[in-house]
Amino acid sequence: MAEPPAHNRIVVGSTPTGPTKFGVRQILRRTRTNNDFINQQIIVFRKEIMMEIKAQAQLLMNLNEVDLKIDHLQKELQQIPIREREEELDVLSKKSKVDRAIAEIADLEHKKRILEKEVAETTDRMAEFQKKLPMIKTNKEYQLALKEIDENKKFNKQRDDQTLEIIGQLETLAVTKKEDEEYLHGSTVAFEARKKELESERLKLTDALGELVQIKEGISPKIEARFLAAYQRIRKQKSDAVVTIFGGICQGCHMKISPQMRLDMQKTTTATSLFTCPTCHRILCLPDWTGLTDTNAIMTKVL
Repeated sequence: MAEPPAHNRIVVGSTPTGPTKFGVRQILRRTRTNNDFINQQIIVFRKEIMMEIKAQAQLLMNLNEVDLKIDHLQKELQQIPIREREEELDVLSKKSKVDRAIAEIADLEHKKRILEKEVAETTDRMAEFQKKLPMIKTNKEYQLALKEIDENKKFNKQRDDQTLEIIGQLETLAVTKKEDEEYLHGSTVAFEARKKELESERLKLTDALGELVQIKEGISPKIEARFLAAYQRIRKQKSDAVVTIFGGICQGCHMKISPQMRLDMQKTTTATSLFTCPTCHRILCLPDWTGLTDTNAIMTKVL
């Protein structure tokens, strides 16, 4: 069968009765329509990209918020044994003071017993000399015996004075020891109560930390690998890896962000990657790019 003429084909610009008068216009109109459709699709695609970038930034902001709170809780947990040790050292210091007082009292008591023994021995010697006095026949021996008795009396007087001084010290130490023992008892009771409080605080912090870790594990898989890697790289240097722009200022380094960058962030037809601060290289978000998960309720439990 012979091929029908062009105007009989079902093509743009022809009809079964022959070529149409406005074929070229129709072609141009349809071309413009196709171009408009393609442009609209490009705009929609760019909007979708920007929405995805914004969503990723929101997730990163939220992840950073969770990480910062995890850091805070971990520091608080690390401080608990330190605080407990400080209070325990205070109790031990008071106990050491009591122990020193007890040791000093024991030492003074020992010295007092030695002095009393020496006085007793000297008194016995003087009694012996007193008994021998009537039996002494020469004046010289008698004077020597009297001198010996006098020296023993002086010796005893010195030992008695030392004994009285020690007794005074013992009385002072006894009062001080009693006060220190009362302080020690109060501190020990308070420390035991404080230990229970710190243990309760540790359990609360541990529970809150576990909840935050679960939230983090729920957020991380939603973030693209390249963005998550960038975030983790920045966070090794700066704990607040994601910050907002307020008043045209980066809230991380407080340096000004160029108007063009702020405009690009506000447009919905641009951007294919995250925005970072040119100065501190933190990931930037606009104020209305809020996080998606509220962790304040968890932190309220332990604050």
